[in-house]
Amino acid sequence: MKYAIIHAGKDLLRDQIEKDLKDELKSRGFMIGHLDGEINFILNFTQFDKLSAVHRRRQNEFVVSIALLQKETDDLKYLCYNSLVQTLSNLFICVKSDGESVSEVYCITPEVGFYKIEYSVPGLVDLMLPVITAHFAINNRIRYDLPAKYTTTKITEELKYYGTVLNNLGVLPAPFPLHEVLSQENINHVYKIFNVSGLSYGNLSARERIEEVGENTFWMTARGVDKGQLKGVGKDILLVEGFDEKEGKILARIPAGSNTSIRVSVDAIEHLMIYQTFAEVGAIVHVHAWMKDILCTTQNFPCGTLELAKEVVGLLKTTPNPTRAVIGLKNHGLTITGNNLGDIFSRIEGKLLKEVPMMV
Repeated sequence: MKYAIIHAGKDLLRDQIEKDLKDELKSRGFMIGHLDGEINFILNFTQFDKLSAVHRRRQNEFVVSIALLQKETDDLKYLCYNSLVQTLSNLFICVKSDGESVSEVYCITPEVGFYKIEYSVPGLVDLMLPVITAHFAINNRIRYDLPAKYTTTKITEELKYYGTVLNNLGVLPAPFPLHEVLSQENINHVYKIFNVSGLSYGNLSARERIEEVGENTFWMTARGVDKGQLKGVGKDILLVEGFDEKEGKILARIPAGSNTSIRVSVDAIEHLMIYQTFAEVGAIVHVHAWMKDILCTTQNFPCGTLELAKEVVGLLKTTPNPTRAVIGLKNHGLTITGNNLGDIFSRIEGKLLKEVPMMV
């Protein structure tokens, strides 16, 4: 795998970290490439007072930004997340320093996973691996020929209802105010790369076999929409029918005359793999919350990646009843399966913890 490096300014300690990281990456088979060539990720060595957006050439180019912090701040988590957004990164690493050596290292992801690690160069690379080796599966190929009789079904009405229930639980964080820290040009770049028209958290899906389409069809909320105000099929709900592995695209259908800008949630690949693997699963809910005594993924894979979907399916296989299970997504949230949406919400009522525990 190849990567490129971006610098902003000079700092002796940070430059030494860069050298050590390059040596460690080389020992693991990674090679330095060029920004304008075929690369898998970008190492962005930046400074908190000189943050700038890193524009990638393609979706599966990941950005890891690293900056030194030599002063105290009132809200380190906000500073790091703000910096992650400003640099358009998939992972932001804050290295706290006393000016001569590293004292602490903090990391944050777009899913707001924020945690502290012990400093070591091999440890930094281990931290980066789930991000820089991942593969997104978030692009869509949409057909606009779903029969009009499926514009409203019992299942789509349930999605709308339980979207409101989910919103009322208070576990859907407010989207980060991009306009406060990014120019419109950079916002447009993010939206174009990831095929989104806005930000939101959480999603719902429910199986409904549509004979004219396929065996494993299910309805799912679109990305970047208000779950508490779902309008319906072709507006903020789509029918997912499969995945084109060669093109890496989720296959979906909506009726003619639908909103052509909507795309299914980035977590569709995970839901699809669950439905295909476990025939009795009838619904899935994803929330940025937590529950006690649950299985949890071991890596911080980005949402919408094949790697995260496969790990969740693997964990479900180890549960006593994959049809009615709860899987924790490390430093992120929950994936909850059920016979139907009513079953899921009856099981989680009063049990959701709004604070997701952070794990190294």
